[in-house]
Amino acid sequence: QRRMFAANIPATDTMRADLVRAYGGAAARLMQEHGGSQLERVKADCIRLLSHAWRIVQETRSSGAPLPLEIYNALLSAYCAAGLDEHILELLTMGPQELGCPPNSDSYAAALAALQGHPQKFRHVWRSMLADAGVKPQPMVLELALRIAISSGAIPWAKSVLETMFSSGVNPSDDAIAAIKAVPMHKDGRALRQVLAAFATADFERARSRGRL
Repeated sequence: QRRMFAANIPATDTMRADLVRAYGGAAARLMQEHGGSQLERVKADCIRLLSHAWRIVQETRSSGAPLPLEIYNALLSAYCAAGLDEHILELLTMGPQELGCPPNSDSYAAALAALQGHPQKFRHVWRSMLADAGVKPQPMVLELALRIAISSGAIPWAKSVLETMFSSGVNPSDDAIAAIKAVPMHKDGRALRQVLAAFATADFERARSRGRL
């Protein structure tokens, strides 16, 4: 960054985002190489390292303008790469409230992928995303949510996710279908199977409308 300023090169949003991502990559490597028994100390080191990324954010917003989405997503991805869960949740809130940059579907996709090992935090972010009228869940996120819901035994949630997939025209993967069929046939399990059956009916109707049947 100092070389760029010394050469009098104007910094673009893309250049700043790349710098933020570089700090995120360094933090991720630090966590991978030195985590484990020293996890808390390494987390603190990662936070200090990512403070340099915050300086870029502050420089970008020095005029008072909202933080560009490209830089916001780079910052969020940096914390995701380092596995700093609480900071991920904080950044999702800070986006619209303090940085003038609401998260988009890419923001939520990165956060949810990073939180997939923590079902409660994942579901908290999932609910926030659904409450955001301007964000439509990406197919990868829907599939991930369905898998987590089933594996955590939250079958009503799985049914809700599957219904969202149906209305969005996103078919569950073969692995997800197998997981659904493995759910015990209690009341919630039957309801989940009924939604799954609707996909087959919809596929049949689409094929018939195209003259394939």
